[in-house]
Amino acid sequence: MPGAGFFGKVPSQGDFVASRFDRSLRDPLDRWAQRALAQARRERGESWKQAFLAMPPWRFALGAALAGGEPAIGVMVPSQDRVGRPFPLFLGARMADHRGPVRLLARQRRWFETAEALALEARGTTMPLERLDRNLASLWPDPGAGSDEGAGSSGREERDRSFWWTDGNPPRRFAANGFPAPEEFGHFLAEDAMGAVREPERKPGAAPPPLSAPASPQNFALRVATRSHPGTRLRVDADAVFVAEPGHLHAIAGGQGSLTATPAPARLALERVSRVLPSDRIADLTAEVKGALGNANTLMRREGGEALPPGGIGIVALALASDGFAAVWAGDLRCYLLRAGTMRLLTRDHVGIGLERRLTRSLGGSAQFSCDVAGGRTEPGDVFLLATGSLTRALPEREIAGRLMAAEPEAAARALLDDALVAGVRENLSVIVAGLR
Repeated sequence: MPGAGFFGKVPSQGDFVASRFDRSLRDPLDRWAQRALAQARRERGESWKQAFLAMPPWRFALGAALAGGEPAIGVMVPSQDRVGRPFPLFLGARMADHRGPVRLLARQRRWFETAEALALEARGTTMPLERLDRNLASLWPDPGAGSDEGAGSSGREERDRSFWWTDGNPPRRFAANGFPAPEEFGHFLAEDAMGAVREPERKPGAAPPPLSAPASPQNFALRVATRSHPGTRLRVDADAVFVAEPGHLHAIAGGQGSLTATPAPARLALERVSRVLPSDRIADLTAEVKGALGNANTLMRREGGEALPPGGIGIVALALASDGFAAVWAGDLRCYLLRAGTMRLLTRDHVGIGLERRLTRSLGGSAQFSCDVAGGRTEPGDVFLLATGSLTRALPEREIAGRLMAAEPEAAARALLDDALVAGVRENLSVIVAGLR
């Protein structure tokens, strides 16, 4: 496999997708996943899908005997196709030159972080598969990572071993001879989800307790659409867009509009945001989002290197819970609320006064992360717009509001992007339109 490849399901497609994922690696993973999901279905009944979709991203390293003759590394995230049939999305790469113990492939940290962020972005948005394919084609492991210096075992001894781990807090680890047994797949599912789906003990003859509805914006129907474009001046789209599968969280990161910008910082930020689980209380959900952003800020400062712009990047997130909404932001990305025919700006730009545009608050711009929050109750008919600052520099707000009022989210997002391009928007442009019914 040149570069990295992918295999599995994504919400934008009606069935399995694959690219540069050769059959000698794809088939063993496919067989294992099919058996594991079937076992989860037998063990958990109707609740298995909820537990699977809440599963955290897992990173893995496979011995040569399991992966068609060469060791391989990859990430696995829970996903589903357009009609809701669940199956993982795998991203993977071969390690043909690796000669040490397979477990040392976990040292390919930068590869795993980038691959995991790409998988989550593809799973959580309408990210075009062509864009995912391009990004993976240029994602190569670090030849210097995974050295066997000081190792106590050889690669030959681990040819039929598989190693699985998460990057959560605390991290979780699992190792097996061969692939994990289907009965062991329960170890992979989210701990919170496992606690939520177990049936409590009750006395014989007692009625089962009522199931609580999942956290959602006051049980309104939610429709979401996203669009992104590099702009007319830039070749690279350095923004990242995230839409959580249950609908509790939406975010855009980036917006720096630089000729030398890369998407790595924005993807790192949204990878951390993607770990935030739904909550019934908007205060709790907001606190989790702020904590995830603080963690992303620390990682950017430590590992961003030359990829991180000097002033950092912007972020805007919209959190939705049963008791309301909250916009969380730093930088000049914006969140608007259209309600009863009137559009108002919920955010205010964190931009300093001077000859050059300078962010006064951002992700990665300073050691101490600082953000603002605005929120309230949701109402039927509310429409939220998250956008990079380039949208309002290209289009007047009156025109933006007209598009939001005149069309459903999918058509509105498409029209805003088209209008901005016609107006000559030069920088990266990203929008999320979310409507409540």
